[in-house]
Amino acid sequence: MRNKIFFLLLTLGLLGGHHSLRAQEIRIMSYNIRLDLPSDGVNWWENRKSRVAGLMNYYEADFIGCQEVLYKQLSYLDSNLKGYSYIGVGRDDGKQAGEYSCIFYKKDRYELLKQSTFWLSPTPDLPSKGWDAALNRVCTYGYFRHKNSGQELWVFNTHFDHMGKQARLESAKLILKKIKELNETHAPVLLSGDFNSRPEDPPSQEILTQLWNAREKSQLVYGEADTWNAFKFNEKPNGCIDYIFAAPFTYLTVKKFATLSDSYDLKYPSDHLPILATVQISQPFIREIANFRKQDSLDPPATGKVLFIGSSSFTNWKDVQSYFPKSTIINRAFGGSALIDLDFYFDDILPQYKPRQIVMYCGENDLANTDTVSAAMLLDRFRTVFNRIRSIYPAVPLVYISIKPSPSRWHLREKAKEANAAIRSFLSTQKNTTWINVWDLMLTSEGKPDESIFGPDMLHMNAKGYAIWKKLLEPVLIRDSN
Repeated sequence: MRNKIFFLLLTLGLLGGHHSLRAQEIRIMSYNIRLDLPSDGVNWWENRKSRVAGLMNYYEADFIGCQEVLYKQLSYLDSNLKGYSYIGVGRDDGKQAGEYSCIFYKKDRYELLKQSTFWLSPTPDLPSKGWDAALNRVCTYGYFRHKNSGQELWVFNTHFDHMGKQARLESAKLILKKIKELNETHAPVLLSGDFNSRPEDPPSQEILTQLWNAREKSQLVYGEADTWNAFKFNEKPNGCIDYIFAAPFTYLTVKKFATLSDSYDLKYPSDHLPILATVQISQPFIREIANFRKQDSLDPPATGKVLFIGSSSFTNWKDVQSYFPKSTIINRAFGGSALIDLDFYFDDILPQYKPRQIVMYCGENDLANTDTVSAAMLLDRFRTVFNRIRSIYPAVPLVYISIKPSPSRWHLREKAKEANAAIRSFLSTQKNTTWINVWDLMLTSEGKPDESIFGPDMLHMNAKGYAIWKKLLEPVLIRDSN
């Protein structure tokens, strides 16, 4: 994160740079290239390999998830793709035997941080065949860092069995489980592959419980959904079985999605059409984080003070220090942030301050930003941030202010109350924590939000609202020792 923020400070001109702030674009392709079979006749690999490599070079995707790749084909592509490296192993022995579900990546743009392959079976760490599958199947993944921006992301690539219905469903469950286990920091996740499953089939539906179909989320779509062409150039492709999925991520937008029908001499380069997605990852709050860094460089704050972190309810509390004159406040909240943002910028707002106490208000925006975030998901996000805090400050007291009853978000009240209860219950099991219930005191006698304590937007508080918070916070804030 340090390198990322240093680069972004340059883009903002805060360290003397003159670059413009831009979102990062990622292009990912999924392509079943059809294995090397002489019996394919005119469509044999030897007759089309230059077309496959040419297509990949032309579109210049950052990541290319390939399926049905034998070692001989892998060696050819490795030699003929310009500027790519790859990860992956053969599915039969974990070395070179059998098909690969490899991932090619642009090595000048991305640094590989970690990579592995697991088998789609009950014994994923060993070469094996799962459930009712006809063949061994694998999923290869890599964790990458963009060399310029520092943005990190996961890329998974797989090929589900063509025969086993149970195997396809269990494979979907296994990959989702693996993603959850690996992605502790909630980084962006992309999953490509030949899933041998149509959109309405159980495996696809299982994946959609946790991931987005990039085609469905794309702002611009080109080409038909069907991708399996069976080398039949004069017939319409029949079967949408190749996909690019993405984990729901606040900063990720699918800008474009295409099914590529490139051909030569009335032939396709493979029996599947490649698909290509362009996703954009924005870099929100960079200006706020950069300003914190600039502030700290000009006037380094003392350690051992009270650190406020969270969203705009703290950001807008410009005169917070006057409310608590006996406690030095370092306010590092940034407006509009959610718990995932605290997690994302954790290294930039917490370790360097070495606080005596941490006060947090965050979670309301998690619920408001998307209707897919449940109270249970919000609790999971809170735990992630809490555990990271405890990893560096195991005994520093943490005060958490409950989600407030904002009039403009009153329609979210049941979910907010459920989230408050969940976080309160969790904190009751943790040492050195305090739960502050602001919800009840911000309601009228009729049980509705008191609009007189909010500003015109009915979201942010006025002085009367902050007076309530002061009353609740003052008894628990640690005072300066001198």
